[in-house]
Amino acid sequence: VLGALHEAKLVQARRGVHVGERAGGYVRMFLEQASEEDNCLFTEAMHEALGPLHRPRYVIPRLVDHVHDTWISSILPRIVGRYFQRRQRRRVMLHAVPSVLAKNKDLAAIYQRHWNQHVSPGEAIYAYHGTGEELLAEARRQGQVPSSQIHEKDIFL
Repeated sequence: VLGALHEAKLVQARRGVHVGERAGGYVRMFLEQASEEDNCLFTEAMHEALGPLHRPRYVIPRLVDHVHDTWISSILPRIVGRYFQRRQRRRVMLHAVPSVLAKNKDLAAIYQRHWNQHVSPGEAIYAYHGTGEELLAEARRQGQVPSSQIHEKDIFL
């Protein structure tokens, strides 16, 4: 998210995202040495990318490769057998492209490039009608949309 915001010249901060796991399955994330405007824009974009979908303009899938042994991969040593395993790519979740990066196709392409580099292969799809609208409806039926709540806390140092 931060890389796409920076490339689109929407924020000045390029680095300084700190992420850490917390007790209870929480993750703490913050920008270091960023302006108030950059912090607000980044936080809002993260909410939209990871939180529940609220009529997104563009959506992007998160895909995972499931690896299955074949009969030949199971009899070969692991170092060689892995080249004979079967991989099946499946969509596990459909995420919103943050609204600030979904204003037009060019901004969505920037987000898609960063998503593909850091998260998963996938194409940003316009979700208001046609294929994207059908994809979104199918993902909702299959429970493949984010449902987790995002809690925000201000910390002053």
